[in-house]
Amino acid sequence: MDFCKTINLFNIHFIKGVYVLKVIVNYPSDENGIALFEERFAEFKAKVIIELIRKLKIDDLSKRKILKGLIEKVNELEKNEKF
Repeated sequence: MDFCKTINLFNIHFIKGVYVLKVIVNYPSDENGIALFEERFAEFKAKVIIELIRKLKIDDLSKRKILKGLIEKVNELEKNEKF
């Protein structure tokens, strides 16, 4: 695998105040490396979003509704190929 073709930077802003999480990774240049990177990075982002929802100061039912709505939106975007 070749070392970095590009650098990917990911920021997260929290609701109260501005907290920025920067993740810098070496982007692979071969097909297998790219596929693995995309899978792992998607998993990372999903975990971050789930944790943000978990920390909301609302009841569990509301958190589930937010998560369900998010999943529905992602499925809709995927269906319409707007990724």
